[in-house]
Amino acid sequence: MSYFSRLIKDFFIFSWLSPVITTINLERNLALLKQEDWFANIMKDEKNQYLILNNIHIQNYLIEDKKVAELKVNAEEREHFLKILEEQKANYGWSRL
Repeated sequence: MSYFSRLIKDFFIFSWLSPVITTINLERNLALLKQEDWFANIMKDEKNQYLILNNIHIQNYLIEDKKVAELKVNAEEREHFLKILEEQKANYGWSRL
């Protein structure tokens, strides 16, 4: 197999696996955060829960292991996350649901 054909093959394999890896990473990080009281409390709000599970900006934030680790220990990082969540909540077209 030539270099070019291996490159194309690897690209398609990665393209197919990437969403699976991303989903697994997000689910793992959400499970970690749900153990935190502050996160469990924000998940009680239906709009917060919807955004966390469906909003690409929030999901991109929560996919990153480093940010999730900071959320667990750093109050400033939690405030930053909550600010992003509130901005997304304010700008979301809730009438579409």
